[in-house]
Amino acid sequence: MSVLYDLTDKLTSLQRLAESGNADPEAIADTMEMIEGDFDDKAVGYVKVYKSVEADVKEIDAEIRRLQ
Repeated sequence: MSVLYDLTDKLTSLQRLAESGNADPEAIADTMEMIEGDFDDKAVGYVKVYKSVEADVKEIDAEIRRLQ
């Protein structure tokens, strides 16, 4: 799985290729779908990590209040 920075670079390269007119439209569409799928997977992963950290913070805050 790619990192978001790499996905952005891939999208930029794909855009340049599409604008050049030298690429097969079907290949561009297929590549775009793959990149979008990778981006969606990465975004879901980031949300899961964020939610996990958020839950940890709430638990830590609750424990701090309990100990005070």
